[in-house]
Amino acid sequence: MAVGAFGATASVIVRAQRDVVLRPRPRWVLEALRPLGRWPRDLWALARALPSRPTGRIVEEPFEATGEDPRSAARRALAVAGGSLAPNAIVVEIDTDRGVLVSHELAGGDA
Repeated sequence: MAVGAFGATASVIVRAQRDVVLRPRPRWVLEALRPLGRWPRDLWALARALPSRPTGRIVEEPFEATGEDPRSAARRALAVAGGSLAPNAIVVEIDTDRGVLVSHELAGGDA
């Protein structure tokens, strides 16, 4: 019972400290999960590329990341999390000045 009370208290404290409450649209959540479908292809590409010590590459995709409202924050958070779900890619940053999402792929598209 004490553990439950401690957990509830910690939850209230953490919730009070957050700056932004994320408000994602359902469509954004589905888009963020799309990289899961790339797992078989990415694993195959990585298995073929790793013995040759791939150098990787930086990939930039257009991404509108304006605003500090809860919807924009949710969209950025989902883009970073979803873009890093596939085993071959990890999101490095969202460059708001240029409007691009920058990610690193270990095995390039030709691997």
